[in-house]
Amino acid sequence: MGLGLLSAGLGAEPESAGEGNVLKVGVIVSPPFVMKNAAGHWEGVAFSLWEGIASALGIACEYREMDPVDVVLGLRDGVLDVGLGRFIPSAELDQMIDFTCVYYFAGLGIAVGQKGDRRHWLEVARNLKNSDFMYISFLLMGVMFLSGVMLWWLERRHNKDHFGGNVVSGIGSGIWWAMTTLTTVGYGDKVPVTIMGRSIALVAMLVGIVLIACFTATVTSLSTASRLYAQVADASDLKDWRVGVMTNTMGTIYLRRQKVPYEVFQSTPEALRALIDGKLDAVVQDLPVLQYYARQIPFRTLDILPNRLLQEGYTLAIPKESPLRARLNTAILEQMRQPAWNDILFRYLGE
Repeated sequence: MGLGLLSAGLGAEPESAGEGNVLKVGVIVSPPFVMKNAAGHWEGVAFSLWEGIASALGIACEYREMDPVDVVLGLRDGVLDVGLGRFIPSAELDQMIDFTCVYYFAGLGIAVGQKGDRRHWLEVARNLKNSDFMYISFLLMGVMFLSGVMLWWLERRHNKDHFGGNVVSGIGSGIWWAMTTLTTVGYGDKVPVTIMGRSIALVAMLVGIVLIACFTATVTSLSTASRLYAQVADASDLKDWRVGVMTNTMGTIYLRRQKVPYEVFQSTPEALRALIDGKLDAVVQDLPVLQYYARQIPFRTLDILPNRLLQEGYTLAIPKESPLRARLNTAILEQMRQPAWNDILFRYLGE
């Protein structure tokens, strides 16, 4: 749950706490942690975990679907006993409520389109600038120029048909020969006839084969690497991208702090549709959310990069000094040891 969710509604009047041993559980719709299936039943990573905890502890529950701010206020004022949703502990929230131990670690993820040619070539250009490409290019041009001038100097008197004329014309012919020779094109319109000239040609051809191979391999490898996954070492690499984030999320806060331009969307599906339509180069959102939507049919053409911009831990929310905390922490750890926990992660996140 993002920090910005508490910016409104803090002055609302709380409901009266109910009597009895039934726990009041505030539920926030936040796929893939809490959501309703086609039959109208609650499900998701956090809800499935809670069901296992409630069953193990013999807890009876009353579920209340609420807005994020209302759940926080309910926990703060003792109206609710537990909050289920996409809760991430933060300094702001910690002033009002408490949290259980972390049941799942993830982070901010980056979704990209598989056919993002603009992003692909931007990445190739960036990688070329940071690689040995420029060094190889200048070396290749230097060898072409030097071998062309040397060949003209050796051939200008004995091979006037190919390398004769004035200095500019002769050097131009030598460089033309060097370009066609080193690039293995070999038109044959200019050829050396002297022993020294042919010796220079032999060395130039051997050097040309090596340099052209290095040149081609560098471009090909960088292009292939960009197709496999983008190189995003940190948020600064996103500054040339068209990035979408969701309003009032950690992604928004993180990119703002890193001074990365972004476009705000009201929901994750809306941002992902813009990504598919080519209006964005990337979407930054909690990794579990991206993993969940990437498995849905409309968004299966998307890729999730291996990079993590920010480490996050997901918990259940409880009131301050809740007597349930120790029991819930023990129950969470027990549930995470069960084979069913891996089944839950695979079902909703594909892990």
